[in-house]
Parts: sequence; structure tokens; C-alpha cells
Amino acid sequence: MSSPAAGSLRRLLLAEWPYVVLYVAVIIGVGLTNLAPGTALLYWQVLIPLFGALALWVGWDGFESDSGARTAFVVRTLAHWAALFVLVRLLYLPQLQAVFDNAVMGLMMVLLLGFSALLAGIYGHLRMAGVGGVLMLSAVAIAFLDDAAVAVAVLAVVVAIVVTLVWQRHRLEVGTGEMEHA
Repeated sequence: MSSPAAGSLRRLLLAEWPYVVLYVAVIIGVGLTNLAPGTALLYWQVLIPLFGALALWVGWDGFESDSGARTAFVVRTLAHWAALFVLVRLLYLPQLQAVFDNAVMGLMMVLLLGFSALLAGIYGHLRMAGVGGVLMLSAVAIAFLDDAAVAVAVLAVVVAIVVTLVWQRHRLEVGTGEMEHA
């Protein structure tokens, strides 16, 4: 028998699964951008239309039966995500790839998708705005964790050097003490 909390969590996940899937896909895209940059452009080119399709899907109900408003919404949404698609293509031009490293490119993609989802939510469904906000905050968290990882790595190197120097000094003192007793 499942608890009421488990049932409400299940209902929440069923209602929010498209957003969760796209969020996880974006995080995977950041890893892919860092580890396999040659395939990252294709990945983002597939993911952007999926975001656009979700924006259309969740925003569609907001216009009831007003076909003129729906048509305008569809045109605006398609133009919005097409503009992001073109921007990403431009960012992957060789001239710009020479400027941005893979980590920066991954963060830019999260920020661009987050900002685009935020804007889509403003003129579509507010859930998209929420997704955009979460993505943009995630970019900040990823950058912080990346910086923290660098700081931890530097600290680990410093600790390793200090431990090595102390160990060598101790070994020298022990070796020198043994020679004096011999």
C-alpha cells in the first residue's frame, strides 16, 4: 500500500515529466558539450525543437477556441525557437569556437535555453517560465560547482605538496638520526 505522500509525488511527476525530462536532457547536454564537443551541436539542434514543441503543447490550451490567437501564438513560438536554433548554429561557427572553450559553451547553452524558456513562459504558459528560471539558476550552480571543483583540486594539490614535503623532511630526519647512531 502506498502512502498519500507517494501518491501525490507520483501525480506531480506524471504532470511534470516533460519538464523533468528536458531538464535532465539539458544537464546531459552540458556533459556532452564538455566531453564530446563534436556531437554537441547536433544534440542541441535536436533539443531546441523539443523545447519548442513543449512550449507549443503547454501554451496551446491558453487560447481556448480563438483560432486567430492560436495562430499568432504558434507563429510567435516557432519564430522564437527558430531564432534560438540559428543563434546556436552561429555560436558553433569555427570562428566562435576558437573563442569559447567547451565548459563556457555548455553554460551558455543552459543560459540560452533557460532564457528562451523564460520568455516562452511569459507569452505562453507560466510553467515554461519556471523551467527557464530553474535552468538559469542551474547554470549558476554548475558554474559555482565547477569553480568549487577547481578550488578543491588546487587545495588537494597544495595538501599533497605539503604532505610530501613533511614526509620527505621526516624521512631525512629519521635517516640522519639513524646515521648518527651508527
